[in-house]
Amino acid sequence: MRVNPFIVRSEENMNTKTIHLDALADDARRRLGLVPGDPGLFRALLDSMRRIGRATSLEQISPHLHDEDDPLCVWRLKWPFIYCLREGYVSAFDASGKYSTEYADWVEAFGHILFTIAKLTKQYDPWIQHTLNFEDFLFNELQHVAGGQRVVCDFYDLRGIDFFLVHYFGGQTTAASDTALFESARLVPKCLRASGREEEAGLVEREIDDREKRLREIVTEYSPPHAASLSGTLDGLRLLAERFWVDYLSSEVWALCCDTSRQDLVDAFVAEYMLQNEVLKGWSQAVLSLCKVIEREMASVFFLPWIEHIGSASFDMPENLSRSQAKRAQSRQITFQVLQSSSRQPSHPPTLGQLLFVGKFWCDSVMDQCTNLFREMRETADRSASGFSNMAARFVKLCEETHEVDGEHPTVMELRNAAAHPGRESDFTWPEYVGWLKEFLGKPPREALRLLIQMREALKSK
Repeated sequence: MRVNPFIVRSEENMNTKTIHLDALADDARRRLGLVPGDPGLFRALLDSMRRIGRATSLEQISPHLHDEDDPLCVWRLKWPFIYCLREGYVSAFDASGKYSTEYADWVEAFGHILFTIAKLTKQYDPWIQHTLNFEDFLFNELQHVAGGQRVVCDFYDLRGIDFFLVHYFGGQTTAASDTALFESARLVPKCLRASGREEEAGLVEREIDDREKRLREIVTEYSPPHAASLSGTLDGLRLLAERFWVDYLSSEVWALCCDTSRQDLVDAFVAEYMLQNEVLKGWSQAVLSLCKVIEREMASVFFLPWIEHIGSASFDMPENLSRSQAKRAQSRQITFQVLQSSSRQPSHPPTLGQLLFVGKFWCDSVMDQCTNLFREMRETADRSASGFSNMAARFVKLCEETHEVDGEHPTVMELRNAAAHPGRESDFTWPEYVGWLKEFLGKPPREALRLLIQMREALKSK
């Protein structure tokens, strides 16, 4: 009997994560409006997945991304499917040994959900790339069914070859071997050919060969003593990146950055190196990594210490406001609602732009008329550190600065928003902003990262 490697690996993960399939299937049935034991679970699950895949906005798909206890959470959808396979509601293979129609439908539906997420935001790229590459969904499923091959082509058309490479260059996971660095990318031309795109497939193969050649040239040029392979060279580059940032930011600031921020800084350095050597092509990825650091450290100052305050606060629109005053109050109410929504799921804090609004409203008379929240935060912070509100105002002012390149005048927030959303590669001259963001983070007179850390450490005594 043919065994599906993806299912085997999933069952191994199930054993380590203590996932109880029967209980999870019961939860899935309740969510789908089925009675206990209903064998129609697979069809209902597939219909639900197709609806999720038709989402046209991040707001529509977000409820399926955040609650990992939800059996219909995107990152858990394989478990009720594995239950259906175990119970015999569907078969993985037909009599000829090929994937069954039901299995192919599930593969296409799940692949399309991942593509829909990637089309709407880059926020979940690591999870998508992990599923494709390290859970072997790309190798064992997508490439073998026609609908899955179309999904691979869609990913390529949207993001290019970088999407199949960049995950290996990050610190979250590493390639198992040198050949693994390009294995995912080499499935793209195979899927293009299956879709009748022969000319494009040949072009992509040549591009991959060229990029692999450039990566091997890096080994020759860089070649640290311990780097006997491409993977070793990447490890060496990450060490070089860490040394760069310790020197650039100071050992004190580096040590006080959170672990994920340090990883993003290293990733940005390695990505920049690969971009300069044309192994990667999408410069917005390096910009996004640097902006994520700003966003995360901002959250540690303007959001995470105040979750209890935010959750218990209320917002009351003042009476007898003029039209302009009412408009200003309404904009502040939106910010307040976003904060309260995020406080219920602190693992998904507000974005850089939303956090920047917190800084702007930190000392705001209109906001203070509507809620006591900012007054309470302000008074608590200023008791912990004299002048905290002045530091907050200084940081907001730094974030409002622009950097001019060929008539472009983006702020940090505008760069982050453009870099985080697919299809905006042509918005800015991305390579020109990597250096500016480095200076914004760590070079006097800005030293924004040092300022945020000073504020965060001051709050620890609140």
